Amino acid sequence: MKLPELLRLAFGCVAFTAGGGFPERFINLCAARGINLHEVEYSAEGLHANVSLKDFPKLRSIVRATGVKIRVREKRGLPFFLRRHRNRVGLLAGAVFFILFMSVMNHFVWCIRAEGSDQFSEGQLISAAEKVGLHHGVYVPRFDEEKASRDLQHLFAGELSWAAVNIKGSLAVVEVRDAAEKKENDATKEPCNIVADFDGVILSTRTYSGVCQVTAGNGVKKGDLLISGVIEGGETAAAYYRAQGVFTALHSRNSTVKRAKNKTEWGYSAVETRYRLYFFGLDIPLYFPGRVREDSQVFLRRCFAEYAGLTLPFGYSQVSICTVQDGQQDPDRCHIRAVQEFTDMTYESYKNTRIISDNLAVSVHNNDVTVQGEYECIDFIGEEKAIIAEKF
Repeated sequence: MKLPELLRLAFGCVAFTAGGGFPERFINLCAARGINLHEVEYSAEGLHANVSLKDFPKLRSIVRATGVKIRVREKRGLPFFLRRHRNRVGLLAGAVFFILFMSVMNHFVWCIRAEGSDQFSEGQLISAAEKVGLHHGVYVPRFDEEKASRDLQHLFAGELSWAAVNIKGSLAVVEVRDAAEKKENDATKEPCNIVADFDGVILSTRTYSGVCQVTAGNGVKKGDLLISGVIEGGETAAAYYRAQGVFTALHSRNSTVKRAKNKTEWGYSAVETRYRLYFFGLDIPLYFPGRVREDSQVFLRRCFAEYAGLTLPFGYSQVSICTVQDGQQDPDRCHIRAVQEFTDMTYESYKNTRIISDNLAVSVHNNDVTVQGEYECIDFIGEEKAIIAEKF
């Protein structure tokens, strides 16, 4: 909705139909006297238009001069709404209370999110944030975000490289970065070569230090030299460097998962879903509390309401109670478990690999379910191999 339309609704407007007489002269007189007509249309009934509430009484003299008859079709805007509900004190009091309530509650934190870590779950980060003073209902003007960020990083000393707490309205976002893994070879400056760690065809080469020994299109085997850290400087002298570079290669990879068909499988015999309302830090159950078996697993998923990109401090929680059942030897379930294990394994193994083509097969032999995949993929190639210089 555009600004002029909002202003007309704020100050009130009247939609009318002018029939008979001289409608063209009616429009001309309105323009001459500074009366703005909006959304003017003609039909068999006459002239349809909108006029502001303050200009509507000025139409009486123009109506008498032009002989048209005006019929009001609709009254829109805030003044008419307030007039219709002027006797409803409760509605006005509720609106005022809601505005004051939202204004006051906006100074407190009611929603907490955590993101940026692969090592720690969102629940672990939120629990750690509560230890440094960030919890539902904390008063924002008295909360020190910088101190909480420092305390949170100190709490995960050595495991997080960076942590920050940012509060936007009633939403607090905990942003962290996992500490980079320390590599043994990065701690020293010992000279080394880069050799192939699998068989493949070189697709691209980028050398940072050392002497490149292959070009794009060359086939290499595991152990072949890719970048040499030895640079000949003369007849007898040689300089040793730490070879560095990034190479990619096309190669084939195989993955296999084997699972016994007669193995006892477990699963969920029943899944019960319950819901709870979340309102300003309160969880209101929409069910009668019942007894949950000790062997059941409970999964919680919380959804917040959003408006214009802002997270509102209310929503709902979905609680899934799954009853674990084991002791069954189900062939179909064995197939499903084998495929699940294969999917999880290949995701971890190939998450940094570009797969060009794949060939998957599921076979059963001697009560064993085997899932096998053959992949043609592009991967980074090369591993460091220390240079041992002989001393004479």
